[in-house]
Amino acid sequence: MNTRRLMQTLPNHRGFTLVEILVVVMIIAVLAVIVSAISMRIRGSAESAVRLSNMRQCGIVLTTIASDNNGRHSYFAGGNGNFRFRPYIMVRDHLGNHNQGVVEMMHWDVKKQPPTGNPHWNCRAVNFMDVTYPDGTSTRWGDTNVVDPAGRSATLKSLTIAAIARPNSHPLLIDSSQPNGAEIFRIDEGRGNLVGLREAEGTKASAFMFDGSARQMDRSDLREAGFTRAVDTSASPPEATDL
Repeated sequence: MNTRRLMQTLPNHRGFTLVEILVVVMIIAVLAVIVSAISMRIRGSAESAVRLSNMRQCGIVLTTIASDNNGRHSYFAGGNGNFRFRPYIMVRDHLGNHNQGVVEMMHWDVKKQPPTGNPHWNCRAVNFMDVTYPDGTSTRWGDTNVVDPAGRSATLKSLTIAAIARPNSHPLLIDSSQPNGAEIFRIDEGRGNLVGLREAEGTKASAFMFDGSARQMDRSDLREAGFTRAVDTSASPPEATDL
């Protein structure tokens, strides 16, 4: 057998070229990016669903408490006493958790609770906004001054459920924050009525409406609810913006 014939009968063990290897690596990288993006989207949707479910539970608790008070919501809004009227404490006590522990469903992110351990810090806020609708109907919160047995005074915000003009448009609970991200559970009425935007890369806020529904509110929804300013918490540091 001559050399040429021998070479023809041997198997061809040619390896991959550099170009082929690079093509395979690029394909794997593209697939990894696609899978990662899909996973992040699924995880974000799941987190949003949990957040809205928790908010709905909190809202139901608060409306249940109001039903025992002739349909009136009364919340702590200022002063140096009557902390039992804070929404967080009302939900906590309604659930039978009286030991100052964290109520998981009341917090939008327990991990961001300050190291001081204040259990009602960073929990969901009550929307104290007054709103007037195009047809002239309006929703108004009233101020009530109270004094506890120890002589401490406080200002309560009160609202009767039956007096709410559009329950499906006026949120009771909502995610909110100040521009610097501090006291993120408060709606800052004194400086422009700022409400935090967290969902969908800073374009929506989670809210529990007075009609019993929970949904994400976009900028137009927030404007209808009476807000004029928002804080985009997807930015670092958070940025205030007009609605």
